[in-house]
Amino acid sequence: MKLVAYDALLSGVLRRIRPTPKTQATVESLGRMLVSEIEAIVEKLSPGCLVEVEGSVAKGTYLEKQHDIDVFVFYPPETPREKMEQATLDLGRKWAEGRQARYQIAYAEHPYVRVFLDHEGLNFKVDVVGAFLITSTTRLKSAVDRTRFHTAYIRKKMGPQLRDQILLTKQFMKGTGVYGSESRVGGFSGLLCEVLTIAHGSFLQLLKSAGEWRPGQIVDVERLSTSPESFNAALVVIDPTDGRRNAGAAVSLEKMCIFIHAARSFLEDPNDRYFFPKARRPLPKSELRRILKERRTRLLVIEFEKPDVIDDILYPQIDRMTSALRGQLVEMGFTLVGPETDYLREQGGTIHILLELGIASLPRVEKRCGPGLDRPEHARRFLQKHRQRYPYLEGANWCVDAPRKYSEAEELVSFILSSNPQGILPSHLADALSKGFTIRTDEEAVRSASPIVRQMLTEHFSRMFPWQIE
Repeated sequence: MKLVAYDALLSGVLRRIRPTPKTQATVESLGRMLVSEIEAIVEKLSPGCLVEVEGSVAKGTYLEKQHDIDVFVFYPPETPREKMEQATLDLGRKWAEGRQARYQIAYAEHPYVRVFLDHEGLNFKVDVVGAFLITSTTRLKSAVDRTRFHTAYIRKKMGPQLRDQILLTKQFMKGTGVYGSESRVGGFSGLLCEVLTIAHGSFLQLLKSAGEWRPGQIVDVERLSTSPESFNAALVVIDPTDGRRNAGAAVSLEKMCIFIHAARSFLEDPNDRYFFPKARRPLPKSELRRILKERRTRLLVIEFEKPDVIDDILYPQIDRMTSALRGQLVEMGFTLVGPETDYLREQGGTIHILLELGIASLPRVEKRCGPGLDRPEHARRFLQKHRQRYPYLEGANWCVDAPRKYSEAEELVSFILSSNPQGILPSHLADALSKGFTIRTDEEAVRSASPIVRQMLTEHFSRMFPWQIE
């Protein structure tokens, strides 16, 4: 496609995502107001701190419909870590309560306060974060201390044209489903979008480069790292303010590969669906039944009450639990089919986890091979243990057809979830599951499926990339 055609498409996208003058005025005035309000509280609770807006709002790289505000309170570096954390929680709560705003305590490397505001017709999430006021990234006391350096770096590189290119990158990442560094997503952070765009000069050049990426790809725009290959990650993007850090560490191999595929596909057939995908409608239950009958597999949908834990803690625990369930099923002789990602939905305080099994029922007996005749003492114990099971010789080894402990997959899953053998369930999930859970199979799973579970089943049975949805 000719460059002029790209220009027309991307200009249309920019008109939709570039903040309007009204939005800019609202966001910037609110940012100043928040700093002033929080400074007044800080002066009473923790004098000597610096309060600043950081993140995409400070850098001017926010989208028209995404303008969350990060307010950082920077403490003198000699402040004890515990004091910094508690002071931030105290002032965040006090400020939110003074505004009569809803808030929650969230966690990254350390706790912070997330406040939900409505202002001049726009909805905002405001994060009040504590950090240390350091003079160099070599003097870090917490990971978020780098934030001021990130803001300064992006601002230094920024110009109107580059800002537009960053907005295109962010919206492309959002549209293709790879945006967000939180553990549940495993994708590209806002900072990573900014650094990658700066490194390549434009959105299109980034896509052209990404089409050639391979796992372990290295991007070091400021050439700060002496051994970038030492980072063990799918994508290595050296932090332009700290050569010891991989800013791409949160990107999973799968999300990196989706981005590579999306970049190649867009360059072959440019379309605004890569930026603004259509919502996929869940299949009707009759169609889900037909597909399930055709596949001749077994569905297991596990349901339990969502524990009162923030998502950044809960979802990694669900990942570990589901991985453990899969491992135990395979070890016991069952097999799983279908995609292993996007197996989770949450609605109305209920967690839904999907497993699909190719082999879900096994014979009630299994063949167990024991010691050989050349180990008489072991053979004697084997024969004594299985004397009622008619042991037999195969060559020089004793064998027996013994009862299988679990012949149905749901029996094994139910045992693990209810008994937590060897403590394999993460703590918060073990507590939640001890209060009860439900396992729905096949027809029951389809019949009882809410729209969000139908959506999960639809995407599991017929996986599509966001830009493929018609």
